[in-house]
Amino acid sequence: MKKEIEKLKPTYRIGYIALLILFAIASCSKTTTPTNTSTGSVYSMTASIGGTPFSRDSCLFSLQTDTGNAEIVGWAGLPTTRSDYYPQITLFISPSYHGIGTYNLNDSGNDAEILFSSTTPMGFSQNGEITITAASPNIVGTFSFTTTTGTVVTNGTFTALRQ
Repeated sequence: MKKEIEKLKPTYRIGYIALLILFAIASCSKTTTPTNTSTGSVYSMTASIGGTPFSRDSCLFSLQTDTGNAEIVGWAGLPTTRSDYYPQITLFISPSYHGIGTYNLNDSGNDAEILFSSTTPMGFSQNGEITITAASPNIVGTFSFTTTTGTVVTNGTFTALRQ
């Protein structure tokens, strides 16, 4: 192989060596994070909104440690257009987030919201619950609620990336 490389012109030789290095790097073993086979993402949110399936391939959890306010958002990841962000479900636990447990959405501060566009909310929850079943390394749980407009959200599940 060395003789073959030496026969090449200098510019081709550099390219050939670079190509060999690229193949060597690509063939190294890599560890992969298991993915949700239905969405292709580890972090996702699913539910039924008024009987219509809802599935988002990104789900984030953020916590303000000084206030205890928590937010879980199921959204479309890196959409190609602005309208692809919606619908979106946001779950709020405020100001009493304490980890694993059940949070009633009719309690003061706890809420859920469905957005169908940046300016069109489908409604806020008037009752329901969020249950956190795991808090480390990811936030995992379930939810269900009815909005003030009468929309029923059932069979909600999420696995959220902790920010």
